[in-house]
Amino acid sequence: MANYLTLQHSVGGIVTAPIDPSTTTAPRLNRTRRHRPSAVWRLHVLASADPRHVGQVIELPPGTTVLGRRPDPAASAICIDDALLSRNHASLTVVGDDTVAVCDIRSRNGTYANGHKVGSGHVGSGAVLRVGDTVLVLELDPQLHSGYARSTAAVPGVSVAARAVRAALHAASADLLPVLLGGETGTGKELAAVEVHRLSGRKGPLVRVNVTALPEALFEAELFGHARGAFTGAVAAAPGRFREANGGTLVLDEIGDLLPTQQPKLLRVIEDRIVRGVGANVDIALDVKVVASTHIDLPGAVVAGRFRQDLLARLLGHTVAIPPLRLRRADLIALADAVRKPRQGFASWSDALDADVVELLALAPWRDNLRELRRLLVQLDERLGKTGLGLSDLPDGPWLEALATQTEPPSAASPGALPLPAPPPRATDPKRHVLSQSPPRADLLALLAQHRGDIRLIAEALHRDRRQIYRWLASAQIGLDVIAAHRSVVATKD
Repeated sequence: MANYLTLQHSVGGIVTAPIDPSTTTAPRLNRTRRHRPSAVWRLHVLASADPRHVGQVIELPPGTTVLGRRPDPAASAICIDDALLSRNHASLTVVGDDTVAVCDIRSRNGTYANGHKVGSGHVGSGAVLRVGDTVLVLELDPQLHSGYARSTAAVPGVSVAARAVRAALHAASADLLPVLLGGETGTGKELAAVEVHRLSGRKGPLVRVNVTALPEALFEAELFGHARGAFTGAVAAAPGRFREANGGTLVLDEIGDLLPTQQPKLLRVIEDRIVRGVGANVDIALDVKVVASTHIDLPGAVVAGRFRQDLLARLLGHTVAIPPLRLRRADLIALADAVRKPRQGFASWSDALDADVVELLALAPWRDNLRELRRLLVQLDERLGKTGLGLSDLPDGPWLEALATQTEPPSAASPGALPLPAPPPRATDPKRHVLSQSPPRADLLALLAQHRGDIRLIAEALHRDRRQIYRWLASAQIGLDVIAAHRSVVATKD
């Protein structure tokens, strides 16, 4: 039996072992090069028949590579020990700097790209590929930041995006310049701020304050401190958050939501690191590193007149963009394990989730990012048994939109490409033959009414999985709002 996920040349000899991200460092030759290293394509393993291989990363050589259970030894191939794969299952051909051609080689169980069954087509970086019980994420790697390949608790994963964030956080921690962390809600900006403080080696405390939670009348007193008797209720002097963080790091969360009247009050302290408490007559110099975070596009807010240009200029010592979860598909399992480890004796979510679930989650929109992932994992943990979880165990939620609103299928083969012929039709169960096509829209609406909007019950009645039901609903232009309406009608009656 061939080793799992090993790369072989046309001579049949094993020439490249799977890349171990925890030990990968820049090759010695690269350290002396004066030109930028060329980009390479890599495959990240998200799910496999053997969960021990999840997390492996394989570099695709130039030209065509065959994926299969026992591929032809005369070809450059990746051997995958997966019983659902054909001997020569699919091929990947690097055809440009931003494109890989995917071709199914008349496999028994099909080849899927971004949730769509394909004969041949083109995909780009970030594509989710499925062959058998193996789920892969294709990524174009510019080979930058190779010194930050090791996954960390603050920034888990080995994707290009994870490396770039770790490199940016290291650079941001090296001096006293302010740091601006940007990114959508729930992307992990809080963890990034903690990591900046840790990497800085500063001995003082890490102090966090959500600036939008401060009462407007007490904004200056809370941040800069106040003297005794400075205002009604000031029975004792207080140092304020900036002075509390002296010698350490002050994190100003949600800086983009500051009121226009509050913004100018931060100009001097960020520029000169000097504060004067309310009611005091002495300036106090500070040794504090300021880290600000926001989910708002601050340059856009400046153009719209909602944020001061001079305040933004002071915050732009270092900028670190934290990417959303949907752009870190290769890190899905690493992020899930970092957010919440599964119970029932599973070491990783790669052990607890089958390939159907992993593929679906990799394609989900994740609008609330890690926060939404955490909510899902809590629900899955409650349902987790000793045998793990399949698609039927997933609770309803936004991740199921990936079934109804999947990304576009791979583009048709380009002129000059030679797509393989479609595989011959396979024998099907006569009882299920009628379900090979979508039921009429009226029938689907009737099923929703009959089963009170419960997609699981509809799937069981039609002997299909829920992914297919969602696809049929989408093709019939029956949206999630219609499904929710059927459920709400039931709730009202109850």
